[in-house]
Amino acid sequence: MFKDILGSLLRHAVTSAGGAIVAQGVITSDQFTQAVGALTTLAGIAASLYQKFKASRGKKSATKLKYNG
Repeated sequence: MFKDILGSLLRHAVTSAGGAIVAQGVITSDQFTQAVGALTTLAGIAASLYQKFKASRGKKSATKLKYNG
């Protein structure tokens, strides 16, 4: 549930900041859309890599396990 709330707040913050930047004429709305798309893609890749890294650190290889028999 916390992730949902955080994601919602982040989306609203990005939208508000983007609206302000576009309103000032710094970038166009198309440029903002492309930038958000690129950042979303990079964030997805980073999250995927982190998840795979975290999963691989939790596994122990068979050669490192000790037999107590």
